[in-house]
Amino acid sequence: MTRRVDAFGHEDHELLGAQVRDTVSGKEGVLAAVVVERVRTHCGTRLVRQAYIKDSDGVEWTTSPSQVSPVTPNHSPSLRWAHRAA
Repeated sequence: MTRRVDAFGHEDHELLGAQVRDTVSGKEGVLAAVVVERVRTHCGTRLVRQAYIKDSDGVEWTTSPSQVSPVTPNHSPSLRWAHRAA
């Protein structure tokens, strides 16, 4: 599957806007974004994919997109890219 990334590094993801669980922390919230970011390390910089999740209190945290799972199997697919010109 090819990932679509916009000019800001935001990636299309089937769970955007859905209630999800961070399987590492066990916390739940809404998947707000999946972003490819340039991160500075002691060896220079590297690209990292991060999932941003926001809980009902407005607290946002990041995790690996591979650690995100839907809370219910009946999630709505993202319509983020539906109105873009091909």
